[in-house]
Amino acid sequence: MSEDRRRLTEEENQKAMAFLNEKIAGGALECEICKEDKFVLIDDFLVVHSLRKDTDRYPYIGIMCNTCGNTKMLSALMSGILSLVEGRI
Repeated sequence: MSEDRRRLTEEENQKAMAFLNEKIAGGALECEICKEDKFVLIDDFLVVHSLRKDTDRYPYIGIMCNTCGNTKMLSALMSGILSLVEGRI
C-alpha cells in the first residue's frame, strides 16, 4: 500500500463489508458505549505502527458508531482485504 493510497477502493470496500457481514454474529453490532447498532465503514485505511524506529506499520479498516463515534479497528491483513505485500507500508 503506497503512501498516497489511503482510501479503500470499491473492491476493498466490498471485501470489508463481506468480512464484517460474515463475522458479526446475528447481523448487528452493538456499541459498548451507547448501545446503538448503527456503524459505518471508514473510507480510509487506518495505520498503527510501533514506537520503535524502522518498524513496519500495519493497516487496519475502521468501523465507527454513528451515534457516539466509538471506533473499532480490524486488521486489513487478517480480514483478507489486503495481502501481506500490499499491507506493508
